[in-house]
Amino acid sequence: MNDRTQSRELEALRQQNLLLAEENARLKEMLGLESTDAASAVPPDVTRISGITGSSSSAAKIELFQSLFRGRGDVYAKRWQSGTGRSGYAPACANEWRSGLCDKRRVKCADCANRELQTLSASTIEDHLTGRSTVGVYAMLEDETCHFLAIDFDDEGWRGDVTAVRSAAFATGV
Repeated sequence: MNDRTQSRELEALRQQNLLLAEENARLKEMLGLESTDAASAVPPDVTRISGITGSSSSAAKIELFQSLFRGRGDVYAKRWQSGTGRSGYAPACANEWRSGLCDKRRVKCADCANRELQTLSASTIEDHLTGRSTVGVYAMLEDETCHFLAIDFDDEGWRGDVTAVRSAAFATGV
């Protein structure tokens, strides 16, 4: 590696560090945390913000989880797995596989007259957090807003994809 290449890489890292320091300051301001210089910046401590610790009640932990991952409360997704190993998520239905009400082999769930979507409850979240079930929330609300975003970056170009999404989010204030 020659000096010119090292200089370019060093400058790119300095620019990235500056952007990250600015983003940290903006996020701390949004959370109402004290601003510190970039050298001593640390991620927000959820315990300090929420007061929740390992010894807090299950109800308090579930409430914290719901505040961080707020999505639609009128429906949630439940993970399924077929006998052949295929898997995915589908809206949870109270009538799923109930005799006389559910005929998944012939009628798609979306077209079923007996479809009864289940609401996301504290007990459903507790089952998820304790590993008894795997569920997901629908992050996009009915008014087309959301409170959180989760992105999965895969394959060869994931680093470039992360950089592009991060730059776009920073530019738009997300």
